Order: sequence, then structure tokens, then C-alpha cells
Amino acid sequence: MKIEKRKELARESFPEKMRKVGQLRYLSAKFKRQRERMTSKSGCDRAYEADRNPLIISAIEGKAVLRFYYNGKARTVEPQTYGLSTAGREVLRAFERNAGRLGIARLFDVEKIVGAEKTGEKFDQALPTHNPQDSAMREIFATLPLVKDVSPS
Repeated sequence: MKIEKRKELARESFPEKMRKVGQLRYLSAKFKRQRERMTSKSGCDRAYEADRNPLIISAIEGKAVLRFYYNGKARTVEPQTYGLSTAGREVLRAFERNAGRLGIARLFDVEKIVGAEKTGEKFDQALPTHNPQDSAMREIFATLPLVKDVSPS
């Protein structure tokens, strides 16, 4: 049985394997949060404080480009805002390079992000459409400052 399963896994593509890893990480984090909420006295969102992603926070603070897998696809993004969504999930608002959408940032569920790493590249500033008070988030952990208008008056 083990040998058959190993052969089956060996035939799968890398993105499929990464998708499965992402599912396992998602379930692990989900059950961890449920346990923390059940054991906390107040049951409030304080359980999320320990789970904040330091890589995402440092990438936003340092304007560093991130690369990761999301829904089985490799993504290269410029992170804009990281926080807790109105639905209570950790989310990242980021501009995806090479996505064909000019100046539009996308919302990524942090639990679905797999293999995140800094690329070593930097970006200059937030998108012109960036809003530090993102309405999709009820709590913001890290965000870029507003873009300063440098046009001559």
C-alpha cells in the first residue's frame, strides 16, 4: 500500500503537490485557531496576534517583492496591506505582477499562500489606488503609506 501511494505521489505535478501542502497547512491553521478560541476566556480575536505572519509584515515595511504559490499557481506580488478580513480571516492585499490588471491589487487569503519568500527585489511605493484603511479588513496589521502626489502645481 505504501509503495503504491509513493508511486502515485511521484507521478503528480509539482503544482498539484503544492496545492495539497496548502490544503494541509490550511486545515492545520484552522484547527489551531479553533482550539485557541475554545481555550481563551474571551473568545475574541486575540488568538490571531500570535499567528501574524512576520514575513509579510517585514515585506510590507521594507517594500519587498514576494513570491508564493496560491491556488496552485506561482505568484509574484507587491504587498500593500495585511490584516484581518471582515470575515475574520488573515488576508493580504497585493498587486500581482504580470496578472494583466493595471494598478489593481488583489486580496489573497493568507492560509492559502504556500512557500512565501522574498525575491530580493524592491518596489518604490504603493499603488496610486492604495487605501491604508482597506474596507475589506476590520483590523490592519501592516500597510504601506499613502502615495504622495509629486506632480508639479
